[in-house]
Amino acid sequence: MTDRLDQAQPYLFPVAESDGAESTLWGAHHRDRTVSSGLFVCPIEGIERAYWTHRVRNWFHILSIPVVPGAMVGEYVECFACGRSYDPRIIRARHPALGNLR
Repeated sequence: MTDRLDQAQPYLFPVAESDGAESTLWGAHHRDRTVSSGLFVCPIEGIERAYWTHRVRNWFHILSIPVVPGAMVGEYVECFACGRSYDPRIIRARHPALGNLR
């Protein structure tokens, strides 16, 4: 029976490194990039906090060096204070206590 990783990414070619760990010569991996920041109302804390917006994209790599960008996987917002991740639509949500101040 084969591993699910082998079924999903058959193009990964494992190579043993000098310390015994496995690496890959080539394949595809996700890379996270911060694209913006600002203030939003954190739903967990209920007050205005700083956030970062991250984009996740597939990258084809050779020897762990990203070479060719692939498809965009997704986007998320991370609260600076609590560290939790949210859907990017949370930025446009208004807190009831703020009313029309934003």
